[in-house]
Amino acid sequence: MTNFIQTYDDVISKQFCDQLIAMFEESPEHHEEIFLEGHRSFTQVTLQQHAAWRPFAIELQNVFDQYISRYMEDCNVTNKMFPQQYSYEMFRMKRYLPNDIDEFSDHVDVGNLDSARRFLVFFLYLAENKRGFTDFPQYNIRVVPKAGRMTMFPPLWPWLHAGVKPIDKPKYIIGSYLHYV
Repeated sequence: MTNFIQTYDDVISKQFCDQLIAMFEESPEHHEEIFLEGHRSFTQVTLQQHAAWRPFAIELQNVFDQYISRYMEDCNVTNKMFPQQYSYEMFRMKRYLPNDIDEFSDHVDVGNLDSARRFLVFFLYLAENKRGFTDFPQYNIRVVPKAGRMTMFPPLWPWLHAGVKPIDKPKYIIGSYLHYV
């Protein structure tokens, strides 16, 4: 099961990461506060909902497209195993502050009929951080945040994971999912 958790470095440049972070910080009017006490707390921007972010979403989709075939190869997934048609969920950039509150505790990303279209997740990290890693507790795997690093895995029940609280500076990630169509 761990072979379906794949991590790739240098997916985008540090310069592009810094540009995305600066845009996030300069666009508070686009921020959505997400909070469910004891489970998840962060601030996000849904890229496709704002004209200024759409060029970034297009560029990121091109990057994600490039890594789908690599992921399939690395996981020994054949074309017969993988949907021939799919779509992307809207891209969300999230910021977790080092405030001892922001986190996304243990969860899976498919938990009901509304989310059942998801079959592959992308997490793209935009900055280094102490702690703030993505933890897969059942597999003893921790993906440490690093600018340009991307993790891909199925968002289903065997891949319980958590976004651990950052402790030294904000953690920034961009996430999306492939959907069945």
